[in-house]
Parts: sequence; C-alpha cells; structure tokens
Amino acid sequence: LQDRKAEGLEELLETLSEHDDWLLEEIIEDRTPATGAVYGICARTLAENLTVPAFFGSAATGNGIRRLMKALRHEAPQPGDTSSRLNGAVASTFMSRTRKHVGKFVWLRSFADELSSGATVGGNSIGGVVEPFGERPAAKASIDAGGVAAAVKSDHLNAGCLYSETGQIDSPEWYKAFPALWNRTISAVNDRDDVKLSEALQQIAAEDRSLTVILDQESGQVILGTQGSQHLRRVQQTLSDVFGVETDTGPFVAHYRETITRNTDIHFRHKKQSGGAGQFADVKLTVGPAKRGDGFAFSEKIHGGSVPRNYIPAVRLGAEEAMARGPLGFPVIDVLVQLYDGQHHSVDSSDMAFRIAGRGGVSEGLSKAQPVLLEPIFEVRFRAPSVFTGALNPMISSMRGQILGFDREAGAEGWDVVRALMPGTSLEGLINNLRSATQGLGRYEADFAHFQELYGREADEIVERRAEENARR
Repeated sequence: LQDRKAEGLEELLETLSEHDDWLLEEIIEDRTPATGAVYGICARTLAENLTVPAFFGSAATGNGIRRLMKALRHEAPQPGDTSSRLNGAVASTFMSRTRKHVGKFVWLRSFADELSSGATVGGNSIGGVVEPFGERPAAKASIDAGGVAAAVKSDHLNAGCLYSETGQIDSPEWYKAFPALWNRTISAVNDRDDVKLSEALQQIAAEDRSLTVILDQESGQVILGTQGSQHLRRVQQTLSDVFGVETDTGPFVAHYRETITRNTDIHFRHKKQSGGAGQFADVKLTVGPAKRGDGFAFSEKIHGGSVPRNYIPAVRLGAEEAMARGPLGFPVIDVLVQLYDGQHHSVDSSDMAFRIAGRGGVSEGLSKAQPVLLEPIFEVRFRAPSVFTGALNPMISSMRGQILGFDREAGAEGWDVVRALMPGTSLEGLINNLRSATQGLGRYEADFAHFQELYGREADEIVERRAEENARR
C-alpha cells in the first residue's frame, strides 16, 4: 500500500508540473517539493480551471469528510472570487423540497458578504433563511459568504441556478444538469390519480434537475426523461411513498411520418342530396412530393371561376386535414397540392362541401402516390474516454447508426466526442449499451436531424402495429 501511495503521489506531482515550471524543475532535479508549495499549486490550478481534485470518502461513515472540508476552506476559491468570476452571482441553488404545511424550501449557498431574510435574490426578496436540515428548521438571521441555508417563501427560485440580485445568470457548463438519457411513458395505475400524478411529477422535476416531464402532444402521453433505469425506479418509489400514486411505465415510441414518392392527378366530387339544400363540390387536384423538409404547400391555378375564390380556402383546409393521417396511418409531410379545376353549384355548394371535397381528394391522392414510411433520425454526440472509442464503432453499427466523425473533447484531455446519425428506435436501449461499452463512463446527447425513408420487413411491422392501434381507438 505504501508503494502504491508513493506511485500515486509521483503521478500527481507530474500532472501538476504540466502547469507549473517551478514544480517541473524540482522534479527534474529530484528534489522533494515542500508540501505547502504543492497545496498552493493545487489552489492556483483549481482556480484557473486547469485541474479538478478527486476525493475519496463516505458521507454515511464520515470517512474523508474532514479532508474535503479542509480543501474547500484552503484550496477552493473564496466566495468573493467565485462571485466575480460568475458575473456578480450572490447565490447558487442546488436543491429544493416541498414540505407539507410549510411550502417550498430552496437550498442555496451564498456568495454575498451577508445574505439575510428579505434580501433580494433573483429579482425578488426571499422570505427567510433557515437551517437546511432537521424536521423543524431553525430560523437564521443571516448567512455569511460561503454559508449554506434553505430559503423559504421564495417560490421564484429554482434548484440548479445561479442568481444575481436582479435575476438569473447563465450557468457555466459544469453547473448544468445532465440532459435526460432515457425517455419512458408514465401513467397512473388508477385513472382517478391522473391529476395527482401530473402535480407530483411537476413537483419532483422542480427538485431534480436531471429529470424532465413532457406532455407529448401527438400521443397525449406523459414522457418522463431520466438518467436510466435506477433513476426511473427511484422516481416511481417517490411517487408511491410520498404521493401515494402507483405508476406504470412503457417504452416511448419514436414518431414516424409518411410521405409520397410520385405525382398523381385526382378528380373528386362530393355530392349529397337528402331533401332541401344539398351539398356539392367538385375539385381536380395534383398531389405530389415536395423536397424533404419543405412541409406542406398548397397552390391553385383556377381560371374562369370554375371554383369560386371564396371556396378555395376551404379546399386548402380540407387538404390540410387529410395530412393528419395518411394511408399508412401516420401524419403526412412534404407534400405539394395544387387545385387546378373543378365545378360548383349555385345553391348546393358551400365552404363545408368544398372542405369535404378537398379532404377526400387529397386522401385519395396520397393513397395513389406510392406512400412511403419515414423514420426519425437523430444526430447523437457520444462522450467517452478515448480508450473506449474503439468499442463505440461496433455498438453504433449494430443499432443501424452511421458514424459521422471523431473529435477530441475540448477541455477534457483523454476524452473523445463521437458523432453519429441514429434512428429514433435505437435511443430506447442506447444508454444501457453505451454504459456497457464504456464501463459506465460514457454519455450522449441527441437532437432530431431529419426523416429518412424506411422499407422492408421493419416498415411493414410498424405499419401493421399502427393499423391495430388506430383500430382500437
């Protein structure tokens, strides 16, 4: 153990010597540098964001806590220096909790010389500061720079933010929470708990910066974004123990789209007669594909008043309604529709009749224009130690991904950034595969890139499942 300690100290000094000429000279001359000087170098490189110390310990047993506190006192930058570096921040918030009969508690650290009840933080006054722990937190008159307390009656403050006196300050990257890596649908076991679940999730998300809660407009499902399976289980346990809501979760299915691949001309007539005034509208349309990403476009070249101009907006509205669900069962994108002729009746024609004709004509045209399924493609940026970069290649390929390139991680020696295009379906199990390939060290961020045509058995299975879902609705 002593030999390993000496070896570790030697490695530490060599690393620090990369940022200090005096220490490098001491090592070259085989002299043992003074302990105080080494601590001074540690403090300087930490303040300059050149090194980040790592401490071993256990909060449960108290091991290593004293050394950590000494480092925070002597080697870490002083609160005043931190405030100046962070554009005049007076406080940082790092946790929030809501307690019955009391309200919201926001844990914060003060960078101001003194932070007291009624002080202005984030543009509003805080109701008070109390001891951060205990069932009945004691009120404090104030806290000094560097002190930690809980702010009460401060609903304008949120966890994980930096605040000046006037408002919120943009946080540096290291202060921001990791984006959610695993999206799952979540619902209450009992329908009567739906409202209760929604309120509970919003409260938990306000306390946990790495958690996201989104209402998916297309499916109507609540999407819970977590850091992985353990994080998800913890949230479900909190929902059960604290809020009394039992929940079910399921995979979040990527949103598919469909488009068409050729032009087609359609003649569609809507005619209805059932006594009294009837309905009549006749339209001739060209339905064809647009460039990927151009969306829906409608035009007309009516001559001679075959379709009165006051009915043309109704035809467009009907065409847009037809795009909501195509022949494959998914929303349709990137389509051009042109109205070039038609007929009307002086008595039976109306906005509603032409709206129905527009919808029916475009629906028929989409079916005849060789529809094709589109799957969402995401640009994924993987961050992992360089020694694991080679393991990412087969992982990405096995999930139908396409590697775009490799880069060194700026400001993180020994880390790489791998960029790839991956289908949305691969994101479901990506975090588990990534952690397996990188021994738990890898992370990723994903942003939607574009839609891509999908053929073959996989496309057929997706369309069949969609048809079954639509039949059940």
